[in-house]
Amino acid sequence: MSLSLPSRRPPRRILVICTRRLGDVLLSSVLFRSVRSAWPGACIEVLTNQSSAAAMAGNPDADVLLTMAERPRVGELLRLFRRYDLAVCTLYNDRPHVIALVASATRATVLPTIDQPGERWKRWLSTAWCRIELGHVHAVE
Repeated sequence: MSLSLPSRRPPRRILVICTRRLGDVLLSSVLFRSVRSAWPGACIEVLTNQSSAAAMAGNPDADVLLTMAERPRVGELLRLFRRYDLAVCTLYNDRPHVIALVASATRATVLPTIDQPGERWKRWLSTAWCRIELGHVHAVE
C-alpha cells in the first residue's frame, strides 16, 4: 500500500489494529516493520484479541501490545477515543473499521472489493486505503 496522508506533521502515536485470529495477526506483523520504517520516531501500538496476543509478544517493531475482547464493550472502545495520530486497520471486517474510527481522525485501512457489502462506508471513513482482491491474490501480496 502506498500511503498518502494529508500533509501534516508525522504521526507520533500509531495504532495498528488486527483483531482476528492468530493467522491474520501473524500475516499482518510484516506491516509493523513498514510502519516503523515510514515513521521511525512514532510509538507503535498493536491492538489484537486476547487469544492472539501471544503471537505479537516480543515483536521488536511494536512498542505496546494492547488486547481487546472479541466483542468489546463500549468502555473498551472508549478507552481508545482519539488517542492516536493514525490508526491502521489491517482487516476489511466491520469491527476493526469501527475501532479505527474511534481511535483516530486519520485512518489507513484495507477495503474489500467494490462489490462487497460495506465497501462504500469503509472507504468514506478512510483517509487512505488499499483494496484486498479476495479470490484473486493472496492477502499477503
